Amino acid sequence: ARNVRRARESLGWTRQRLCAEAGISPQTLTKIERGGACTPGVERKLADALGTVVGRLWEPIQLERQVVRVPTKDRWYFAGHADGERFHRRHALLDGDKPIRYDPDEIQSPLERARMGLSGLAAAFVRVTTGHLRAGSVISSLIELYGRMDAEIPEGRFAYFHVVRGAVRIQLRGEAFDLAEGDVMHAEMSPGATAEPLRPVLPRGLPPLLAYVDVDVRRNKTTGSD
Repeated sequence: ARNVRRARESLGWTRQRLCAEAGISPQTLTKIERGGACTPGVERKLADALGTVVGRLWEPIQLERQVVRVPTKDRWYFAGHADGERFHRRHALLDGDKPIRYDPDEIQSPLERARMGLSGLAAAFVRVTTGHLRAGSVISSLIELYGRMDAEIPEGRFAYFHVVRGAVRIQLRGEAFDLAEGDVMHAEMSPGATAEPLRPVLPRGLPPLLAYVDVDVRRNKTTGSD
């Protein structure tokens, strides 16, 4: 994907670090950063490691000192890989030689997202609001929730969640946290975390909207200190 190198460098990562985070070989990463193609599985691993979604890796990145993201210019993506692949199968859009687009034009419409979410065809949609700056990256997104979504945030990463609209249940390490509109949650992530609407989304209602930011924190010198 053409901007993998820029995304990696904006995070201050070496090639070795990205290979370790994504679980791919150095040879594969070198080929991709030189403009070579990759399989959907590799693209998915890179997207997860770089804090973005599949499809964004093919878009150009301009490194600035500030980035303003506006809804009319951003795109919505399927939050789950399986939801996106099912959409492409239903519409006979799968082509083994081309990467799957997880931001089809159809789901840019809130009415279509609602139709798919309410009918169980997709659990969640994400608007990636990540900003790649010259000195680093701020990884963030807005998530519309219709069903249970796997968080897929790497273990040990620190997360900031803000419920912008509605009510959300986040499950983490076997414990459920019920968050109302306006609530904020900080968490050290672990595998198996999920997010879902606290109550079923009604046909004429709006889905919960959850803001997520990947946070770099000041580490405590000793575990358990304030």
